[in-house]
Amino acid sequence: MSHYTTRFNKRDANEKAIIKRLAELKIGWTESGPLDGWVFIRQWIPVEIKTKLGKLTQTQKDFVSLCQMHGKPYMMLKDPEDVLPFVVLYMDSRDYRPLYGQSGGQNV
Repeated sequence: MSHYTTRFNKRDANEKAIIKRLAELKIGWTESGPLDGWVFIRQWIPVEIKTKLGKLTQTQKDFVSLCQMHGKPYMMLKDPEDVLPFVVLYMDSRDYRPLYGQSGGQNV
């Protein structure tokens, strides 16, 4: 599993626990922009990690809008418990709709 640190991203307090959960599920993680990183589940998917009260920056909102406009998947995770539902949903999904965490990732 790769893990690259970027100096332009502020790291969220819950990130280590979420990355640990990804590793437990054998999901590859690479820290890289434009969000916090990317996971590999059938294809590379951009991931934004936020705390429970975290909000997207304008740049992040713009990127998410591009994903939505082009029908590309992305994930917003706020809790390690969000990871498994994403993996199951995406592995079972026949379409490539955007994925949201159960803890309210829709706050775009």
